[in-house]
Amino acid sequence: MVVNVNNWHWTDKNCLPWAKEYFEKALTGLKVSDDRITFEITGLKDISGDCEVNQRKGKLMSLFDMQMVLEFEALIGSESNAYNGSISIPEIAFDSEIDSYKYDISILKESSTNDSFDLKKFFKEQVKEKISSVFFKFNEDLLAENAKDIQLESDKVTSTYTLQNAKLTSSSNISNEAGISVKEEKSVKPESLKSVDKSKNTVSSKVHNQNTTSVSFETIFTAHAENIYKAYLSIPMIDAWSRRSFQPISVNPQGSDKILSKGDKFSLFSNNILCEIKKLNDTDPQKENYSIAMDWRLKDWVEGQNSQLELEIMESKKFGETKMVVNWKGVPIGQEERVKQQFEEVYVRSVKIIFGFGIVL
Repeated sequence: MVVNVNNWHWTDKNCLPWAKEYFEKALTGLKVSDDRITFEITGLKDISGDCEVNQRKGKLMSLFDMQMVLEFEALIGSESNAYNGSISIPEIAFDSEIDSYKYDISILKESSTNDSFDLKKFFKEQVKEKISSVFFKFNEDLLAENAKDIQLESDKVTSTYTLQNAKLTSSSNISNEAGISVKEEKSVKPESLKSVDKSKNTVSSKVHNQNTTSVSFETIFTAHAENIYKAYLSIPMIDAWSRRSFQPISVNPQGSDKILSKGDKFSLFSNNILCEIKKLNDTDPQKENYSIAMDWRLKDWVEGQNSQLELEIMESKKFGETKMVVNWKGVPIGQEERVKQQFEEVYVRSVKIIFGFGIVL
């Protein structure tokens, strides 16, 4: 039985075992044939990665990024031309499009004839779309089958806010909820962001022979300051908005929320972002003002080039909102819009969508 009053609190469920069983049933025995070639998936050899269903404030979300290896058998012409091998799928993710799955087919007994070529061609033209359809449907079934384990039924919820959120929940694709396409969401990943012209208001300095500048902007959240503070320091919450990309370098998390502390170092998005916590301020007795200061760098910056990122989080009980002021020093000139865009899209937009901390336009 789910114990979560009005579906308000963050709850999650590890669904990787369920995913393994799901794909074994959905893919094993899948057979495609024509008048010359018969191709059959004979088993699921391996599945790894992460797969979970989360909910907070009535909003149900799935987050998964898995890798898979399938086994197959094939006949070409007659039983004398029997082949077997494996199919590796490097990424099955919550934001994948149906035509974006990649396949690497390996035949154990390569033929000197054209059989191997014909077999791979047949897979590409006839089999691949069948498997991709199973992957694409997975998210819908994942939510339908596992929601009951972490979310109360609607007739047991009295909060109109969480009920409304539940109605909006239908997809794991956070970019769709934000009103932008998957391709647009992927374009803000650190490894693909492009440099643009520097902003007009800059203050130049010299660090490691690089001209640097300062960037400042702010954003509004509809959540308590304490929750915003935790969103950027709690390892499980960071993992959620960063697509499970959090990698510890040297960390000493505190408490049940696994809060990062001063001196902790970590990376995000396949080591494309490197961070070190330099200063934290959470001593406000009214719990209305917090601050986080960290060294922040992109992987492709000059060796030793760090920017200084400071987040000032200030809650206004009068207006029922929290303002976060971003003060960013030591940003290489030419990188201002790049880092600002990344922060607004990945750090702000994703946090608002995943946790329901604000309106996304």
